[in-house]
Amino acid sequence: MTDLIKMDIYRLVHSKSFKVGLLFSIIIPLLVVGAMGAVIHLSGTEIQDMSMNIIIKMWIGKGFSIGQIIVIGLESLSLLVSTVLTVLFVNEEQSGGFIKNIAGIVPNRGMLVVSKFCGIAVINASIFLVYTIVSAIAGMAFMSSVLIKGPVLYTIFVWLVKFLLYMAIDSIILCICMLTRSRSLALGVSVIWGIGVIGIVYSAINTFINMAIRGLDIDVSLFTPDGVNSILTLKSEPGVLIRGVIISLIYSAAFVLITSVILNRRDVK
Repeated sequence: MTDLIKMDIYRLVHSKSFKVGLLFSIIIPLLVVGAMGAVIHLSGTEIQDMSMNIIIKMWIGKGFSIGQIIVIGLESLSLLVSTVLTVLFVNEEQSGGFIKNIAGIVPNRGMLVVSKFCGIAVINASIFLVYTIVSAIAGMAFMSSVLIKGPVLYTIFVWLVKFLLYMAIDSIILCICMLTRSRSLALGVSVIWGIGVIGIVYSAINTFINMAIRGLDIDVSLFTPDGVNSILTLKSEPGVLIRGVIISLIYSAAFVLITSVILNRRDVK
């Protein structure tokens, strides 16, 4: 098992897609935070950052903490980078037919799923670290005039919960990749999740349920990892963090288990 994980991680860190993904993880937060700094210095009044599922509207007079800048940076297409890299990483063995050779060697094919899940953890840890470092440096460089002290410990908690939520989302992508063997389908789903289009689907489901059951006001996105991730900020109540941890663990465990069970029961092609 350990050798399998090492092999997958070695293959991951030496792949071109991983290096390109890290390059985007440097460029994107640098551009976002740099643009925020430019708006601050040019307007000196108010900033609006329209990024994916979040609208951040703050008065410059209140300032920004490094933690806020890091969270803003993480909202800038980091989920898209994560989901796309997951597809490319998982699908590489399948497209090359190498997975058939490995499946015949390992005693339990669930080990293949767990190994891929560990590789996905490396992907997300790398993305989060790069985004965090670049966002912090860019914040100090471009927004030094409005920096204020912020809650460091709570920022770390939010950072960790977001990491777990990314892992949960990618576990669904992992399941789709390994069970459908379709890169196109997996990439399509990863883009839908990565740019937040899935929110339209949740809205449609909410409308249907609330129309079908009178008096019921439910939001299904609050029970999904991407839905919780979209509302998780430094201003979130501790209950949101707890919900995020519980949902992420349930989804990750469930989809890794589902993928392992089905993979063990069918032929690997």
